Amino acid sequence: MFAFSRQAVAAHVEFAFRTCHPEFRKILAKTVYYGHSGKQLMLGENVKKPYYAVIFTSTRNDEDEGYAEMAEEMEQLARQQEGFISMDTAQGPTNITVCYWSSLEAISAWKQQVRHRQAQKLGKSKWYRDYSVKVCKVERDYSFEIDNAGHTP
Repeated sequence: MFAFSRQAVAAHVEFAFRTCHPEFRKILAKTVYYGHSGKQLMLGENVKKPYYAVIFTSTRNDEDEGYAEMAEEMEQLARQQEGFISMDTAQGPTNITVCYWSSLEAISAWKQQVRHRQAQKLGKSKWYRDYSVKVCKVERDYSFEIDNAGHTP
């Protein structure tokens, strides 16, 4: 198993949005990465390629009531779904959640999940100023991380 470092997540997200968000580098510099659960996010070496990434970007409005609880519930529910691999989240002026799935069928099932559909409706009516969803096929991945002593592997 290996962990995606914050730098690797930032690199993947920056690359994914470079063409559609010209100010993304400025936003990314102010962004804090975390999983809602606070755990280090892992992708196993045994993850079969290709797999898929669903990139959800949003701009929130000023309404916060119930948002954090729903976000936590959606993360926990997604983790229970067939085909779920991992999730990365970044929050700043633009919020980004990347969910990794084993197949397009798994993504479709998640999109149709009843509680998730309720959360989508609440998001549109209550929490989001705007959002976009992109589904990407991941054919390869790699990362780089300097260890605590400042050495490269």
